[in-house]
Amino acid sequence: MEINNISNQTFTSAFKFGKISDDCYKELNSLVNINSKKIFNGVIRGGDTVFVNHSCYDERVKNFIRSNNIKFEYFPDIKFSDKLTKDNLRYLIKKDKNQNNVIKNLFALNAYIIKDNIARGKAIFKHLKYICKTLRLNIDNPEFAITENGLPKIRDNSKERTIYISSNYGSKYYVYVKPDSSNKDSARYLLFGNGRKFIKEYKTPEDISKFKRLSCIIPD
Repeated sequence: MEINNISNQTFTSAFKFGKISDDCYKELNSLVNINSKKIFNGVIRGGDTVFVNHSCYDERVKNFIRSNNIKFEYFPDIKFSDKLTKDNLRYLIKKDKNQNNVIKNLFALNAYIIKDNIARGKAIFKHLKYICKTLRLNIDNPEFAITENGLPKIRDNSKERTIYISSNYGSKYYVYVKPDSSNKDSARYLLFGNGRKFIKEYKTPEDISKFKRLSCIIPD
């Protein structure tokens, strides 16, 4: 069964596996919600599986590979749209393999994920002042860190809240403001222009679900 029912998204990561057991397939399918992945079967040869998702979930897939001791190929340099077909995916994979743009061991995969997370975090922190100004966050003595799935977070102890930021789509920034107290409402925003332009706030249950799917933000 192929899972391929998403629209208006860009995916930034692809893992190719050989034939895997039914239990492993079910576990792989459960790693990421249905709106943030695609699974293709028989792309290069019968029995193989290609798992496409946002790169912010690569850590989960890496742990899945390690725990199940599965052989894999990871393609870091190709981007995928939601309209990707099996034929187009086959072409992109073969092209990257011919150019030797493929990772095949956990050591190299872990090194790449760390490097990618640091680069992504630096790019976001670079525009943090615009993000804070646009949303009037007024953070006093911020503490900076990176979440386990590679997203920047800012701890604001004076206001008892944590701010998570992601940017998988160029100059778009998703911002999640999570208060410590469950009695206070969280806030979710979309900014553009490297944080300079306010686009919208996600408030309704439908909007919040969309924000979770697009932002890849997973709070600690």
